[in-house]
Amino acid sequence: MPIFKQFCQRLTTSRPFELVIMLVIIVNTVLIGLDPLERVYSLWIIQRIALAVFTAEILLRFIGRKSIKSFFTDGWNLFDLTLVLVGWMPEMIFEGSQQMIIFRSIRAIRVLRLLRVTTELRMISIALLKSFRSLFYNAIFFFSFMYLFAILGTILFKLPEKEDFIKQKMEEKTTEPLKTPEEKRKFYEAQYDAFVKEDPNGYAGIDPFGTVPEAMFSLFRVSTGDDWTVIRYSSQKAYKYGLIHAGDKAITAYHVTWFTLSVFLILNLLLGAIVNNCETAMEEIKKKKEEEEKEETKQQTA
Repeated sequence: MPIFKQFCQRLTTSRPFELVIMLVIIVNTVLIGLDPLERVYSLWIIQRIALAVFTAEILLRFIGRKSIKSFFTDGWNLFDLTLVLVGWMPEMIFEGSQQMIIFRSIRAIRVLRLLRVTTELRMISIALLKSFRSLFYNAIFFFSFMYLFAILGTILFKLPEKEDFIKQKMEEKTTEPLKTPEEKRKFYEAQYDAFVKEDPNGYAGIDPFGTVPEAMFSLFRVSTGDDWTVIRYSSQKAYKYGLIHAGDKAITAYHVTWFTLSVFLILNLLLGAIVNNCETAMEEIKKKKEEEEKEETKQQTA
């Protein structure tokens, strides 16, 4: 092996080199946050210096590669190379076009270079990538139940339009002492208006279970714990004023069941998949590191 290639290989795998690159990445990341549009000249100069360091790093890693194939089959190398090439592209190519926004957005992705600095961060990244398949099936499981509960929600808790509510109530036989149709209509109008006034979701003017897509969004909101009881209280108010026929017990059972299913069961499935892949990724990284150390020992003794 040529001496310079061996030197590059040792340098790019050494801990001090990794710490220096990590420091440059952190500085570059902070500057991207301070000046995302690169309008401050002094900060732009520092970012150009950081880009030069990244360019030198990728060149040293290319020189110290085992083979061209191994270099270009490494996802991290392709990721770094792409960011370096994008970083050196002149902005004047996209000046005055909507593509400039996309170009600057891609540059901001340089922040993700922090993921490859340490073994621990690489392990987490690999674990998440490996989890995509299981996460995909978990997502299908989750959305299947969400779709089912959304349909049930629209059947049980969909709010009628004001005119439909009044018409329905006018046609019902009641024992209320209302004599004329005008009196009945005014009474039910006031009843509907009172619900809108007291409805916790009334300020938004949206029925949480008005359509299946809206019901799915409401269920997603419940699963995040974002004031999920407000949706329950809204349905209870609707039942109180006679807008829906599902009682308090059905309302409570529906919302508690969905919250329990979505938060505890599905979340545990996701965490289990990620933890399992974390262990697998750790073993792979450990095995790869041992192989590299063995190969380095052989090269030194050769």
